[in-house]
Formats: sequence, C-alpha cells, structure tokens
Amino acid sequence: LLASGNELTRENLIAALDGLKDASVGGAQGVSFQPGDHRGTRQEGIIQAQEGEFVLVREFRPYPEVVFDAKTE
Repeated sequence: LLASGNELTRENLIAALDGLKDASVGGAQGVSFQPGDHRGTRQEGIIQAQEGEFVLVREFRPYPEVVFDAKTE
C-alpha cells in the first residue's frame, strides 16, 4: 500500500491486500488474498528461535481441507 502512493484508507488497504499473491510475510509462505477469500495462508510450519536466530523445525505443509470447510451458525 505504501509503495502504491495511495492514501492509507480501509478501502485502499483491502484493495492492496486483495492483490497479494504467494507473498512471504514474517515467516509465513505463500500468503495470498483475493476478493471474497481473506484466509491468507493455506499451510503451516513450525519456526523456533534458537541462539538468536529463527530455525524451521518442521517443514511447511498444507492445512487439511476440513479447516476451510468449517460452518458457522
């Protein structure tokens, strides 16, 4: 959003996020947003701080599909 030069508004933030595709953000990989789908990532890994550095201790793997099929009442 800042790189676009657009004013920082809710609408512009949503528009910028909706264009995010397969980004690496703060340790998360493959972060994508699109209109109507703001789940972000579809996988998880375990990252641990060891001796002042972040170390991947379990490879990233996809979430089970059931995670995305949850219904709310």
